[in-house]
Amino acid sequence: MKKTIILFAMLVLVTSCEKFLEEEQVATLSYGYYETEQGCEALVNACYESLRLKAGNEWSYGMFNYGTDEYMKGFEWTQPYAQPEFNDYTPDLDAENKGDSFVADVGDLWAITYNGIDRCNVAVDKIAKVDDGIGMLKDQEGKDIRTAEVRFIRAYHYFVLVQQFGAIPLTLEPSSGLEYEWPRTPISEVYEAIIADLEWAYEHIPEAQSQFGRVTRDVVRHYWAKVLLTRASYVPEPGDNPRDYDRGGNPTADLQKAASLIDEIREGGHHSLVPDYTELFREGNEINDEIIFSIQYNDVDGLNGSNASPYKNQLHEFWFNQYDVDPGMARNIEYGRPFRRLFLTDYAINIHDRLIDSRLRKSLLEVYFSTQTNESYIPKWTEEELLFAFDDVAPDGSWAIRNGDTVRAGEMKFTPATAIAESEYVNVGDTALVFLVNDETTTLTDRQMVAAGYKIYARYYWSTHEDGSLNELVTFDRNDDLLE
Repeated sequence: MKKTIILFAMLVLVTSCEKFLEEEQVATLSYGYYETEQGCEALVNACYESLRLKAGNEWSYGMFNYGTDEYMKGFEWTQPYAQPEFNDYTPDLDAENKGDSFVADVGDLWAITYNGIDRCNVAVDKIAKVDDGIGMLKDQEGKDIRTAEVRFIRAYHYFVLVQQFGAIPLTLEPSSGLEYEWPRTPISEVYEAIIADLEWAYEHIPEAQSQFGRVTRDVVRHYWAKVLLTRASYVPEPGDNPRDYDRGGNPTADLQKAASLIDEIREGGHHSLVPDYTELFREGNEINDEIIFSIQYNDVDGLNGSNASPYKNQLHEFWFNQYDVDPGMARNIEYGRPFRRLFLTDYAINIHDRLIDSRLRKSLLEVYFSTQTNESYIPKWTEEELLFAFDDVAPDGSWAIRNGDTVRAGEMKFTPATAIAESEYVNVGDTALVFLVNDETTTLTDRQMVAAGYKIYARYYWSTHEDGSLNELVTFDRNDDLLE
């Protein structure tokens, strides 16, 4: 398969205007409303709203990020709402051991996702019955486009559920009353239903839409390929129950089709990589050529859900380091909320060849400038720090790393010499905190870290003896000092 980078940006805040997809609160409206064109359009937008689920709750990163190759929990948890059991794979994953909080979180994912599925089922049923259309639903082509959108969303929801729960109830019709029996459908049949929806959407969705945020054919291609890759990755184990493990399909055919879909995206010309990876997630640049699909929010807070809403936009708050407990630092908007829920794994760091791949460095915030204006919280130099202040400092103000590379203090707005000259204080705007994502060949010593004049958390560093000789290579403590 040719190498292609495809980004699904989950958390994008867009301004509400006529060019963007606008969503309407429809919970209090009657079923008769959905038999009109206006009602169906509102219902389709409500289907889009259901996609916000993964962006709005703390248990989202617990279920979708913990325990994966890239992420682990940030530190030892005492709070129940982040569910570290998904990272640790302890007996607490058994609901009987964990208790009501765990059951509620897993139940929320189940219930809210099925709510989104039912919205889609109703939309598929009602769109076909609209006979008063003067806009998008005035003809069959427009109806097919809107139906394709909601069938894609339905497929997306089922793909989330089947990966989390395995065999699940499969329903493709609107609910019509209380259902007391909801048997699980074998995984292979769920995948067949997902792919059927994606195939139908592919045939009827346009290459481009007039409103940013709506499903396009490249969106369908991307997720269809992802579903096929996931289905093809199953390797049978002795004793596996086919209902619970067999995903069906033909792995060779699935992989070939996935490669073809990815090539269609690459060759279609509708998307391209941004020139500078730093710009990809910059605030204000949420709409760019690399974004294939993104969940939409309104810039009016009241329309995005309260803190109790499953559809609020808060997941982005939980990825930052706890910087506000370090000397010279105070919490501010630029550096985000210091909730440190997640931690990059060694695999996620090491897989990047940083000589030719800048994406890791451009994804991390490694240098923090002092934001603390209250002098009582600003650190003074200690005798030990003054003793080592000029250890290994070159005339140009840089300090050496063992392999010969340098981290230039001047580029960080701070040198040990300036620290002493400025009455022992870290001033606002000076470097106060550095997270050094180094490896075993680019280490510091504890003396170099002390001498820097600001707090350094190094992934690898050498402790030293009293005479300055190397003692022990120390690795980052994941439960004490959070890197990411």
